[in-house]
Amino acid sequence: MSASSYMGSTLRVDLNQVSLVTEASNQQDLKDFIGGRGWGIKLLADLAPPQVDPLSPDNPLIFANGPYTGTGVFSAFFNVTTKS
Repeated sequence: MSASSYMGSTLRVDLNQVSLVTEASNQQDLKDFIGGRGWGIKLLADLAPPQVDPLSPDNPLIFANGPYTGTGVFSAFFNVTTKS
């Protein structure tokens, strides 16, 4: 899997701080947690405190796409991940 599979970056939007930060995605994590669902769950585990309340502003809302997004393959999906 090359860096272009997921465009090689993650955009973090912080609505409390009104900020946008683009950072390089960990390529090994993209291989280990392939697809929007796997990547979203990995990010949720990394970003959310274990006991975060689902309605808390500390609960992230993650939009993640899979490796086929933008390729024209009919199974190209994106996933929305959060603690509910």
